[in-house]
Amino acid sequence: MTEDEIQKLLDLSDKLSSKTVTLTRCLILGLLSYFADGIQYRELKTALKMSDGKLIANLNELKTMEYIGKSEVQVDQRAIDVYALTEKGRAELTKIIKWMKTIEKIANEGDEKKCQISTK
Repeated sequence: MTEDEIQKLLDLSDKLSSKTVTLTRCLILGLLSYFADGIQYRELKTALKMSDGKLIANLNELKTMEYIGKSEVQVDQRAIDVYALTEKGRAELTKIIKWMKTIEKIANEGDEKKCQISTK
């Protein structure tokens, strides 16, 4: 690993929001990136296997940062919360992915150990 690569990793790290880079919030952003029209709260909860308290706290924080938006839709005379990724959230997710790819590149440079980010 060269000093330039280390500096690049540090520079990319500085551009990330420390409030966003948690496993839970990265999972939420990643999941929302696949649903252009948004996803219902209960679908998020089921997919992430998370308690209401933990999910709501993380959704509220991402909403405060303007990375996600929340809207209500009427289904069978019931209001259903739907969450969607905003452009600001998509930009932050892009930064996170770039940072992770840089880590992967650095991890793969040695002959002894190989590390890859799997998308399976």
